[in-house]
Amino acid sequence: MFRLFYNVAFTMAFVVCWPWFALRMWKRGRFWPGFTERFACYSREVRSALGLLQRPVWIHAVSVGEMMLARVLVRELRRLRPEQDVVITCTTSTARVLGDRELRDAHTVVLYSPSDLLPCVRAAFKVIRPCLILLMEQELWPNQLWEAERRGVPVWIVNARLSDRSWKRFCQWRGALSSLLSRLSFVGLQSERDRERFAQAGFPVHALFAMGSMKTDVADLAKADHGVAEGFRRDMGWKGDEEVLLAGSTHGGEEEILLRVYDRLRQTRPGLKLVLVPRHAERAAEVLELARKGQRSAVLRTKPELEAEIVVLNTTGELRSLYELATVVFMGKTLVSPKGKGGQNFLEAARVGVPIVTGPRVENFRNLVEDYLAAGALVRVADEKALEKALQELLASPEQQRLLGQKAQERFQSELGVGAEMARRVAAFLGRSDLRGS
Repeated sequence: MFRLFYNVAFTMAFVVCWPWFALRMWKRGRFWPGFTERFACYSREVRSALGLLQRPVWIHAVSVGEMMLARVLVRELRRLRPEQDVVITCTTSTARVLGDRELRDAHTVVLYSPSDLLPCVRAAFKVIRPCLILLMEQELWPNQLWEAERRGVPVWIVNARLSDRSWKRFCQWRGALSSLLSRLSFVGLQSERDRERFAQAGFPVHALFAMGSMKTDVADLAKADHGVAEGFRRDMGWKGDEEVLLAGSTHGGEEEILLRVYDRLRQTRPGLKLVLVPRHAERAAEVLELARKGQRSAVLRTKPELEAEIVVLNTTGELRSLYELATVVFMGKTLVSPKGKGGQNFLEAARVGVPIVTGPRVENFRNLVEDYLAAGALVRVADEKALEKALQELLASPEQQRLLGQKAQERFQSELGVGAEMARRVAAFLGRSDLRGS
């Protein structure tokens, strides 16, 4: 009954909402390339590439963050099974660009994910012919799960997480969703503390395994970006001994707070530089306008000036390589954020051993923040006044900077290797599957 209701309701909602989704995709760019893949209508070239694959693993990665997780997993899996065929599907155009650039090869095909309309899902399964489905973090679509069960294809969730909002929704709909969730064969939790939460939400208890977070492995990929930070220094005319406050992934409302704090800090530290990195690069012009008020000298990253006090980053993908410039890092979306959606990933800053400060809103990364706080590897403040006090103390104490950064780096190093362990589990399953299929 639920299956019939879902398919009728989803089809109607899809027809009604499709123009809005199409407009959003068009505004993001790259609307037409691969468009028909969203309906499992594949070009002759794609069908030919898929036809060459043998028992591929189907990895679904919604956006850029999940695609980075897929990148780690595929890298580790290839060390164990060099010729393992993989199909990676994604939803956003930015993830598709990243997947094409970083992962596409003779054994990997990157596509847009099919809409969860039953004919589309069945057509995709018919062409892809997966032996295992891996969902990055959590992207559950009923028809995909039902079709996987019909074809005897196991479905795993990798690096599973539940935000506060998602947990409440799963609990509210547990009666309707429990049968669907029972089709999951493996749920890799980011923390042992998540076990009870997932069980309460209706996920099968026997399928819950605490693995740790693969996001640490993703953050470690930044070590390959040699020379980016030095290039930034040269462009800005920095000598390397400047004090730098780097505010990463800021959201609307936070830049004003940071600029007020920065003005007060400069009264005692006139050489202090500020790097503002809005979470969405399209906001850079707006942030630059804010930064130039009050006679401040501010520039965009792509238009450097040697005497600038403030730099607004308007590039994509560069932030992860710039944390090593910082004396102190403030992580955005933690002072001002939508209700229940606070927090940003600070692991790339922890990797290079710089002191990290966050605000009170950390719902999206609650476990991560609690772990780092317990290790003395993070400073969490309640408001603007507390932020200013924490930054003032850190800037005045190189020893405190060193200790906090060292603890963050040690914690980061201790969390590495989850991607390799996950790949070992996948490889072990595939090995058994090979024996059954032979």
